[in-house]
Parts: sequence; structure tokens; C-alpha cells
Amino acid sequence: MAFLQISSQWIVIGSKLGIDVFSKSNGKQLSHAHVFKSEQQGQEIDCAVFSHQHNYFAALFSDKTLHLWKVSEQWKELGVVDLKRRSTSLAFGPDEKMVYVADKSGDLYGFTLNDDGVFQEDEQDPVLGHISILLDIAVTPNLIITADRDEKIRISNRQHPYVIENFCLGHTEFVCRILLVGSEKLLSTSGDGTMRLWDSNTGSCIQTVEIFEMKNRNCDNVTVEKNMVPSLIAHCSTLGIVIVGCTGNGTNTLNMFQLHNSLTSPLKKVCNIPIDLTHALVDLAFDTKPDESSSVLNLLIKTESALEVQSFSCTETSCTKLENCNLPSSINAFLNKLDVNLDIRWNFYSQLYKATIPGHVYEVFYKKKEKNFKKEKNPSKKIKVDDTII
Repeated sequence: MAFLQISSQWIVIGSKLGIDVFSKSNGKQLSHAHVFKSEQQGQEIDCAVFSHQHNYFAALFSDKTLHLWKVSEQWKELGVVDLKRRSTSLAFGPDEKMVYVADKSGDLYGFTLNDDGVFQEDEQDPVLGHISILLDIAVTPNLIITADRDEKIRISNRQHPYVIENFCLGHTEFVCRILLVGSEKLLSTSGDGTMRLWDSNTGSCIQTVEIFEMKNRNCDNVTVEKNMVPSLIAHCSTLGIVIVGCTGNGTNTLNMFQLHNSLTSPLKKVCNIPIDLTHALVDLAFDTKPDESSSVLNLLIKTESALEVQSFSCTETSCTKLENCNLPSSINAFLNKLDVNLDIRWNFYSQLYKATIPGHVYEVFYKKKEKNFKKEKNPSKKIKVDDTII
């Protein structure tokens, strides 16, 4: 799965070839970029993130390994951890001393970094667990927030993860992404086609926004609309805007919202960001400079022939496409040689939806259930054994 990550100094691109790092100032590609070995055909990058202060970079690979780099001129690889199961998401602690990894069995592991940024140990017991696959995680100084396939967002105490502070309940399908906005608010997107804003202190839902309409999935003769998922989300704290991207089976939409301090409806839709119908949205990332009234949104797009980055200038009230990419020209020159299979991501999300059962099947099921219940209410037959009734 391809991705685009941007820091103040670096541009990181993930593809089927591996991880490639470019200097943001001059576009120079580092010669020691992580490259998949020839025998690792079909290898995929499941997730990759910068730490909060951009001192480290971590990535999860489909061969069940976690890789960690020190972000510097050399981009030194500090260590590799063999994981028990294939993982779905990772996040750094705010102090950059822990790396949290969520896997497909529903377990969350925490790996401690020493003063040199090296993993202190390879094996650890789970920090916490869900009964279904974990899809995303977020970490604050005091909380660990986890989202799973079963529509739940759990808020746990970071120091004592067995203590559950709150649940955020309301989604009707899997929760694919969660994102902290500020110190007390949490955004989530779901396969039910909605984005929700939560109070992370109480678990209460502040606002629900419909990204796209989901048709009734439990009635007969209704075509189920599940051809896209709001799987991409980015927040620009400088401008107070949120971008939500829907990816799927030949469908792409990109929406811009303004996040303000209203108590009842903080999220207000500003506009739809146009994407060419022949292109497919792969990833998005903000490139924000401090003390500026605008920010550049960079979209990683799959065109008919290859990958490319398209740039948009965003303000609080608008988003306009730039004629030229905001990143160095060497980035698109490199991307033009690549391709990406977007079916991998869509196939993963499409399997997470709850099974659709026609209405008549429900009717038959409940009739059988009622019949069995009536049988259980009848007194059991008494059996006489050795003059004793049992």
C-alpha cells in the first residue's frame, strides 16, 4: 500500500519497492532508502508514521516486522522487531519513548525505546486487547484510544491500560480512522459513511457528519452501497480545517471541513475538492508552514499510467488546485516510474462490513427462535428411577 508522509525537512514515499526518502529542500533522494529484497515479492507496507517531534520514523510490513529509523541526514535504521501477527496500525507516544502497535487479533503491544532510540526488548505481553481486529490507535499523555471492527472506540488509561475510562459508541460499521484534534476532541470515520466528533474526556458524541449516504442494508431487494470508505483524514491545526478522503472501488471523494469552537456543531462543511474521475486517491498530507494564512494539501494520486502528487492551496474557506506540484520536481519524476494496486486496500475494507441478511431470513430465524423458546417453557418429562422421580 502506497503512502505519502511529509515533515519539515523530509518527504517519505512508500510503494511496492519499499520506502524512499527525499530531502524537502532540494528533492535529493537518499541512497540508503529501504528496498524490499528480490525474494520478498508481494511485500506490502501496512502503516508508517513520524513521531510527534519528527525525530523517529516507524513502519509496519506485511512480513510481520516493525522497522524504526532515526530521522537525520543518514536516516539510520535503529532496529527491527519480529511481531507475532500481522499488524494494522502504529503510533508513537507523545514523549517518543514508546511505539504502540495494533494487530489483527485485536491486541495492542507497546515497545519501549531507550535513550539511544533502540528497542529495549523484542518480546512483550499485550498492553490491552479487543475481541475484534484493531484498525487504528491514537495516544495522548494520559490516554490510549483504540478503534475496532465492532463499531467501538475505547478510551483507556495509558498508565493502567486495564482501566477503561470511556467508550465512544454510535457508529454502525467498523471504525477505520481516529484522529486527535486538540487536547479534548477526537474525530472518527467509519464504514457507515459518517464522521463523528467526540469529547475524549466523556466519550459523548458532539456532532455527526454524513460523508456519503449508506442505503438500508437489511431489507430485501435493496442494492447495498458499499463502494467507498472514508479511510483518509488529515487535520491542519494552523487553519483549523479537516480533510476527509473516501477511497474505494472506483470511487473517490474529498471533503473539506472547518473546525471551530461551537459547542453544538463545531464541524462545518466548506467545500468538495475536485478530483479527476479517471484518477484514484491514494493518500494525502498537509505541508504547513508556521505563521502563514494558507497551507498546501498534497494528494498522492494514481493516474491512468502512474503515480503523481497534486497540490492544493487551502485557506479557512477555500481549496484551490495549484498549477504545479508544491514539492520538488524529482518527487513526481520518481513517482512516474511507479504503480500501485489499490485493490489491496479496498479488498481489506470491503471484508469488514457486517454481513447483509435479507428481511425474510430474519423472519424465519425469529420464528424458529420463538418456537424453541416455547419448548423450553414446557416442563421437562419426569423419569422414575428406582422409585425416585427425577
